[in-house]
Amino acid sequence: SSALRPDRSALERLGVSAQTVAGTVAFALRASEAMPPILQGEVELDVAARLSAKDLADISTLLDFPVWSAATQRAVPVRALVDTEFGRGPGTIRRLDQRTSVEVVMDLAVGRTPQEIGPALQAAMADLSVPRGYSVDQDAWRRDQDAQDMAMVFALGMSICFVYLLMGILFESWILPMSILTTIPMALAGAFWSLYLTGTDMDVMAGIGLVVLVGVVVNNGIVLVDRIQQGRAEGLARADAIRDACAVRLRPVLMTASTTILGLLPMALGTSDFIGIPYAPLGRCVMGGMGVATVLTLLLVPMQYALLDDLAEWLRGTWAAAWRAT
Repeated sequence: SSALRPDRSALERLGVSAQTVAGTVAFALRASEAMPPILQGEVELDVAARLSAKDLADISTLLDFPVWSAATQRAVPVRALVDTEFGRGPGTIRRLDQRTSVEVVMDLAVGRTPQEIGPALQAAMADLSVPRGYSVDQDAWRRDQDAQDMAMVFALGMSICFVYLLMGILFESWILPMSILTTIPMALAGAFWSLYLTGTDMDVMAGIGLVVLVGVVVNNGIVLVDRIQQGRAEGLARADAIRDACAVRLRPVLMTASTTILGLLPMALGTSDFIGIPYAPLGRCVMGGMGVATVLTLLLVPMQYALLDDLAEWLRGTWAAAWRAT
């Protein structure tokens, strides 16, 4: 490919700016609007001017393109303002924050992380001398990681909100679903412990596992609280309804959790990946969260249900007393 480099002395002598030369070359190589669109019937036609394919095939046509010189008050060819070099050019031009940039990607060895490579890379780049006007940015991957973390947190928060709204509609209460939401912190704790104990990094797949976990772990709490509500609707006292629900729903809860965990076992132990991102963190995250949440759901959800039911009764009594007082 050909590269046109501005001749600073010629530009200064002829009174032409580098921006003018760049704009002229861009106009010659790209199609530019020549006049307003022409309306023919119901069809609007755009009129553009550009060099023909024959002229674009020869760089001499571009070098002969005229540029107005303020010093000589006449047009001078582009060749008088630039130095032409021939060589291998970039396949694509990537711009970041309005600056031309080149991305350098390294493949890490198995088991190595960017956090481990970071200090060695910074030490190696400290002695690197770059030309004037160039700079090296080593924090691009960290900014990308921060953006991914923020997106994951947002998705996690939105999933919790949607789950809460759905349960509020089903139970016709905005307090009782809070007892089911307690399964989510338990599941997240189990997921993080499973990643820690297996030495697994928190990556994109693990983040997806957390979002999936929010929608899965609440199922056990839903069937448990729903059974409690059914028992109370049949006339059972709250304590009796809780004991009945735990006894009746114990087997379905354990079966559901066991099938989910065993189904994810091949993924958690496998080495399959997608575009270099392993699936194992997703499986380990969901397995750990399901295991911990299942055990604690049978212990903490009934207790949370009783506490929140007492709170609901107190609020209703306080509201009724306030209404009668007015």
